[in-house]
Order: sequence, then structure tokens, then C-alpha cells
Amino acid sequence: MRLFRRSEMWLAAPIIVTLGIGGCTGFPSATGSPSEPETAPSAGATILSPLDATYQYSDRPTFSIQYPSACARPENDSQSGVIDVNIIGCGPVRGFPARQGYTFSYAVVSFSAGSADPCGALRAVFIGSNVTAVRYTPALNDGVWRTCLFTHNGDRGIAWTQLIGHRVWLLFGKTIDQISVFNFVEPLFTAMRDSWHLRG
Repeated sequence: MRLFRRSEMWLAAPIIVTLGIGGCTGFPSATGSPSEPETAPSAGATILSPLDATYQYSDRPTFSIQYPSACARPENDSQSGVIDVNIIGCGPVRGFPARQGYTFSYAVVSFSAGSADPCGALRAVFIGSNVTAVRYTPALNDGVWRTCLFTHNGDRGIAWTQLIGHRVWLLFGKTIDQISVFNFVEPLFTAMRDSWHLRG
């Protein structure tokens, strides 16, 4: 899993001033409507980073997902029985002030059915990649997707799972561990998830 092998991709400037510990007391709701930071630009992350490119996974089961062309081309690190596609190095956004930039990465992982619990599935993937000291927080389901929020070593992210047939599908995105940045980028993560389509 390349998302944790390229720590330099996770450097990002905050969208607003750093919040104190007391200001980071919660995660956005998993209903798809987190509030934007008060001093963030009026355009959301989905406008600044539009989903203007499509990745097609050609092996079976085939799927497609849309992503911003500001990201590096998705990398297929799949191995026997495990699909692992990483979209890394996304941002900073062209034309956006560097001090207000943000970077993020995204992954699509699938494996033979085990637990579809999003925190458990994410934990299994991270442990398999030697990623430890992750804090997991279960969140509300979002339609057919089950949700888990997580933080790790300066990163904050959201993950979703869905059991389809005999496979667990795990999609997750992460950005800098700053609640204002995460709240701003999370709708983009959700839009990428919603663009994902299983084709066979």
C-alpha cells in the first residue's frame, strides 16, 4: 500500500490557522454534509479539484473511479487475490494560494470476504502494510457504505466498506490531520467514492 510509503506526499499547508486541541473535538458527520471552515474559499474542494479523469481497472472484477487530474496517475499495486489501487500526490491545486493548498491521497482495496466492518477491514489492511498507532472511530453508515474515521501520524482520513458478493470493497482517503482541512476535503472523498462503479 503506497499511501503510507510516500510520506512526502502528505505535506500540506493549512487552509486556516491551526486549531488548538480544544477546537478539534470531533469529526464531521458521516451523512455527507460536514461544514466548511469559516475562512475557507467559497468554492468547495470538489470545485477546486474536479473529478475530471477516470481510472479503469481492467482485471476482474473490473471497476472505474473518477479522480482529479491534479493527482498522479493511479498506481495498480494489486497482488493475487487483493486489489490495491492508489491515487497519490493529489494537489496542491493549480491557481490556489500555496499557503492555502492541500494535498490528499486515496485508495481502492478489495479482498475476499472477511469482515465488512470498516474499521476492522482498514485495520487489517494497515497491519498488513506495517502501519501501526492508528486511531479508529466508527461513524454512521452512508447509504450502502459503512464508515470509519481514522487518524495516524499527522494524517486524518475516512474509509468506507461495502460487501458485494464474496468481496469486501474498501475505499478511503486521507489528508493532513487538521480538522478544517479534512472537513474541506471530505466532500471530495465522498464524491470519489460515489463515482466508483463495479463493472463485473
